[in-house]
Amino acid sequence: MKRLLTLTVVAAMLLGATSCKKDRNDAGTDDPAAASGTIRINDRSETIHGVYYLEEPADIETGKTVGMLILGPEGAPGAVEPEFYLSFELSETLCGQTIDLSHPLDTQTRPLPYLYISARNGSERFSVDYDEDSIAEVVTEGSLTVNRDGDRFDIRISLDCADGNSLRMEWTGSAVRLNAPL
Repeated sequence: MKRLLTLTVVAAMLLGATSCKKDRNDAGTDDPAAASGTIRINDRSETIHGVYYLEEPADIETGKTVGMLILGPEGAPGAVEPEFYLSFELSETLCGQTIDLSHPLDTQTRPLPYLYISARNGSERFSVDYDEDSIAEVVTEGSLTVNRDGDRFDIRISLDCADGNSLRMEWTGSAVRLNAPL
């Protein structure tokens, strides 16, 4: 159920982010803080052009979660899904920690921690679902740190997958808050 919600949230974030980004460009008010980091997916590296977040209310299983969408350059005009992005959703309780991505999350704590990571570089896509994937077989090494103070985030991710996919991202700044779909 949580994964379905995550996919719905990411789709809504992508649609909202595409229209928000377009609105900002049309108004000529690009925020210089939005370009304060870089993202590398496999062999392609880009400047970050927009960071968006969405908060999901607490549920019994995983507690409150925060979804993040980090965009490189936009896809083709009018594209529903950008060509280059990173998105992830994590339990708010994981903020402020450095998570070893090569190990499963601690299933002894309540609410259960939740983490889902997805990246796209053109036709190359990959995801890591810490609820369903056997992490030891999917991730060879990596870490994720998300520090948050309101809408200000400091995000660092390094991820190497067993299939050769990799992800690197560092960004600090104010993210744009999106509202959850009804």
